[in-house]
Amino acid sequence: MADPENFVNDATGAAPKGWTATMTGQGQPKWTVEEDPTAPSKSKVVKQSGRATYPLLFKNSTSVQDGFVETQFKAISGT
Repeated sequence: MADPENFVNDATGAAPKGWTATMTGQGQPKWTVEEDPTAPSKSKVVKQSGRATYPLLFKNSTSVQDGFVETQFKAISGT
């Protein structure tokens, strides 16, 4: 099993290194690394704060065969 991904060494406010941000549909997604002491990691997380029909973030150079991908997220209501 691979180690969990973390963003400790990524710059806060910038897109995560080694990831590709894109979307389907319309809009302008905005993916950034942010500090979040309430996260399970008690550290940095990736935040999607733009708007798009389906904002996507892909890990570069990743291949999964007969495996799985697991993620955790927290929905935040915006006004």
